[in-house]
Amino acid sequence: MKSKYRQALELVISQEAKLAEVKKMHDGAVARERELAEAVQLNEASLKKHEDRLAELELARAPYAQRELEEMKSEIKSLKASVKMLCQESVRGLP
Repeated sequence: MKSKYRQALELVISQEAKLAEVKKMHDGAVARERELAEAVQLNEASLKKHEDRLAELELARAPYAQRELEEMKSEIKSLKASVKMLCQESVRGLP
């Protein structure tokens, strides 16, 4: 049978080893958390930069888009007039 002193000593040594292992895991987790926080920060900055660029492009594109819309409306109006004229001509040609 082990002496009480030896049992206590073995428990202390075991706990020291466990504590060292947990501290190592903690240090790793803290380092990983720092890396992830930095990665999040970089990704947020990158996203903001790309969103800003997209907004710039949309603003620059707006006048052209409006012009294209007006051109399409004009073309549609012309096509409607042509269809109306064709319908009238086809009705006149009916017996």
